[in-house]
Amino acid sequence: MNMKRAAILVLAVGTITALGESTLYSLLSLYLNQNLELSNVELGLFYLVLSLSSMILRIPVGILADLFGKARLVLLGLFFFLLGRTTLLFGRQSLAYISAAFLGLGTCMYYIPHAALVADLSSVDRRSGMLGMFGKLNFLTQVASAVGLVLGGFISQFFGRPATISASVFTIVVSVVLATILSRELPRSRGSGFQSILKDLVFSFRDRFLVLYLVTNLMS
Repeated sequence: MNMKRAAILVLAVGTITALGESTLYSLLSLYLNQNLELSNVELGLFYLVLSLSSMILRIPVGILADLFGKARLVLLGLFFFLLGRTTLLFGRQSLAYISAAFLGLGTCMYYIPHAALVADLSSVDRRSGMLGMFGKLNFLTQVASAVGLVLGGFISQFFGRPATISASVFTIVVSVVLATILSRELPRSRGSGFQSILKDLVFSFRDRFLVLYLVTNLMS
């Protein structure tokens, strides 16, 4: 296994996926509200379904990572991203919540295992060759997200909102191709996925509690 090649693939998948995510979310609310004619209440329900489908599956995602490997789970998450976007392109209000569930599943199955892969490639015994993986990923995804916001607005302005979603689909397809190559490069790793994701869930709830506590004190 070529670790440098694997690191480049992980960074490329993260960057291109961030571009596709930002391109989609730059106009998603407008598309749902004006193209699919979702009311403000229905729009809130859409994001509720998306959030719940992402949060509830955090621990099962850890078990799946133990069984099938992180790279394969990243690939599965990208497929859910594709399903969610493709469902949106049908332009039917009745499919909006199904799309939200797919996008939520993709968020959970992609982001956590992808971060775990970066951590694996940045492990102490390989630090001399992989130093700064998280920093590089953060920089590249921030740039890609900024470009995606501008790109999404540009495409929407001149070609329409469905064209923007199609552009987002294209970027995710590229990510799928790269993630497929990555899944063949990396061996399946066992034993750490469940524990790491359980820890992530605990810290996530802790951070949300602290924010709620601070806001409550500021308002009192």
